[in-house]
Amino acid sequence: MNKNILFLIIIALVAWSVNKSDETEALTAKNLTIITGADEHIFAVEHAQTYKQKQQGLMHREHLDEMAGMIFIYQQPRIISMWMKNTLIPLDMIFIDEQGIIRTIRKNTVPHSLESISSEVPVVAVLEINGGMSEKLNINKGDRVSYENTFTP
Repeated sequence: MNKNILFLIIIALVAWSVNKSDETEALTAKNLTIITGADEHIFAVEHAQTYKQKQQGLMHREHLDEMAGMIFIYQQPRIISMWMKNTLIPLDMIFIDEQGIIRTIRKNTVPHSLESISSEVPVVAVLEINGGMSEKLNINKGDRVSYENTFTP
């Protein structure tokens, strides 16, 4: 193999591994609470903050712990649309407004689907949890989410 080609391959692999480690190091789990009437459900969520992290989301993951998830927070309320391309597990997508109120829940989204999954109304955050968890825990539209002082009561 040509030394120049081998050198380029090594440089590309090093750059790829550095980018991958930067993304995973930044995603540490923190507690998020969903208040549903008399119950409170605490999830360990990763916060996708950078553009790359938001693009990656939960794609390519084969497993998500039962009380785990990922949250995407945006600066301004807007209609948010997502898809399930390269996502291996079904998810419940919970769309949250700036007061921390759940406005829309898309249950059991289909892995690998290119269908657009929309909040339908302006929101500032999306919480992704395992498919079926919102039904199992009786999480509904109108319930409240508390996360790192992000949502004002």
